[in-house]
Amino acid sequence: MRKLLLLALPLALLFVFLSIFIFWRSGQGWQLQFEQRGQDVLLKITQARYVPAGVNLVIPSGVFFTDPQFVEIRSRGDTVPVGEISFVDTTILPGRVTLVLEGNEIDIMSRALIVNGAEYEWDSVPQPLLLNQSKTSSAP
Repeated sequence: MRKLLLLALPLALLFVFLSIFIFWRSGQGWQLQFEQRGQDVLLKITQARYVPAGVNLVIPSGVFFTDPQFVEIRSRGDTVPVGEISFVDTTILPGRVTLVLEGNEIDIMSRALIVNGAEYEWDSVPQPLLLNQSKTSSAP
């Protein structure tokens, strides 16, 4: 009886751990919608739990596309149509994602949005938030 109890306890703990991990991974990632607006790109960031209404960022860009592009960031292999993803941690969804778009760094996480070092709580992001022109500078 004691041996059975010693075997059942680790199995029960393993089941609890796996259940919690699967629950964390079953959530929704950050949803990004890229849309052309004249010379600029409008980036709408949404996530059902943290930003259901979404926030809009306007990115001055030389990139042009005709149809809106939708991306849900759920893993390291995901890509975006403008710029690049420089960091992804989706261990617990929605996770944390850092984008570099036309020289602007956008750090997306559940507690806040950080744009070029300025931190905004999700309910206080200016709508729309206009990002800087490309920060790449020419040599003197």
